[in-house]
Amino acid sequence: MSKIDLLTGLGLMALSVGVYVLTQDMTKVPAGIGPGDYPRVIAVGLFVLGALLAIQSVGTSQAKPRSPYPPGAAVRVTALVVTVLVYIRLMPHLGFLLSTPLFLAAAMLLFGVRRTVLILASSVGVTLAVYGIFYSLFQILLPKFSLF
Repeated sequence: MSKIDLLTGLGLMALSVGVYVLTQDMTKVPAGIGPGDYPRVIAVGLFVLGALLAIQSVGTSQAKPRSPYPPGAAVRVTALVVTVLVYIRLMPHLGFLLSTPLFLAAAMLLFGVRRTVLILASSVGVTLAVYGIFYSLFQILLPKFSLF
């Protein structure tokens, strides 16, 4: 039994119960998604995943030996942090639709994806899907191009 996994699972379950309870008093809206609905959905998912982690930790008999990080992992993570910071700085100027595919492509290249078609299709597809969900479903305006 892995005590760390068990405690982490129980901690996640407790956190999710707290979030669920605290969002009960948030304003209810007559139509659509209210301010407390999304955190409650996340809390339920977090509870389920915490429970699975706790149950899985009880079923294991020995702690598995941890494999070391692959070579260059620290450099890739640092490069990703820098890429995220550049993405955040470019977002107000280039807008969501231009900066996000660039960010996703850079992140995929950092982590070893080399298939150009996959990088282009994934970057553009994910960007359009996220934009469509936020714009149509949530009615949240994302930053637009404003370089000039």
